Amino acid sequence: MMTTLWAGLTMGAIYAIVAIGYNITLTLTGVINFANAQFVMIGAFVAYWGLTQNDLPLPLVLLVAVILSALVGILTELIAIRPLRNRGGHTELVTTLGVSTVIAGLALVVFGPDPVPVNVVPTETFNVLGGQVRLNELLLILVAAVAALAVHWWMHRSKLGLAGLARAEDPEAASIRGINVKGLAILGLVLAGAFGGLIGPLVAQKTFAVATLGLVLALKGFVAMAVGGVGSILGSLVGGLIVGLVEALAARSIGNDFGEIAVVVVLLAVLLLRPTGVVGRGQVRLV
Repeated sequence: MMTTLWAGLTMGAIYAIVAIGYNITLTLTGVINFANAQFVMIGAFVAYWGLTQNDLPLPLVLLVAVILSALVGILTELIAIRPLRNRGGHTELVTTLGVSTVIAGLALVVFGPDPVPVNVVPTETFNVLGGQVRLNELLLILVAAVAALAVHWWMHRSKLGLAGLARAEDPEAASIRGINVKGLAILGLVLAGAFGGLIGPLVAQKTFAVATLGLVLALKGFVAMAVGGVGSILGSLVGGLIVGLVEALAARSIGNDFGEIAVVVVLLAVLLLRPTGVVGRGQVRLV
């Protein structure tokens, strides 16, 4: 049972990482970027290219992954989000989904449809609290927790983070007070992209690098954000862990085919009983 719990926490950490990226972008741009999970996929394939195919040093591979994902984030904001801003209808959801599909298609053309392995850290297994868990799995859980706490602190304690929250509260008022709203939008995509690219290699050691990785994580990360609370960074962590644990326990107890069904049931229950999410507040305000 404990091994199952560790597996659930690991996948939950991955979902939480995607949800954190969603909420960073939502806070700083006002848009849910459905291409966000593709940043993780980009980092995964950069790791495959750099570590597996070319035996490059890990720091260089991580740097390339961060820069490339951040650049893709900037292009996403400039091409798929900024031209549609203030036009209403939330059309950015469609355009960012289109960007996500294009990125996945490019990965399919370049690397093919088959999953490929990536090893970032040693593959040794530990016995922790009576369950088997690998080093990369422990690191994923730790990274998700530290990232959630760090981003939450940054948003609520730094001047730039508070400016982002002010933009989320009222973009027009924030702009009048001298806050660079367009600059914050770029920053949001850069941060989300860099974060996804940095974590992508470690995620790939768990999931393999595959062209469909971003599309799968996009859905689970969105569910994690909804369960935890839209706009809440700490909620991203809680929601991700809940989704991962429910999925793992249902798959073990009922069958592999019922893991995703159980996640949908949990999502519906949260939306019905607490629409703001487990950690979300009972109001729309983010400040």
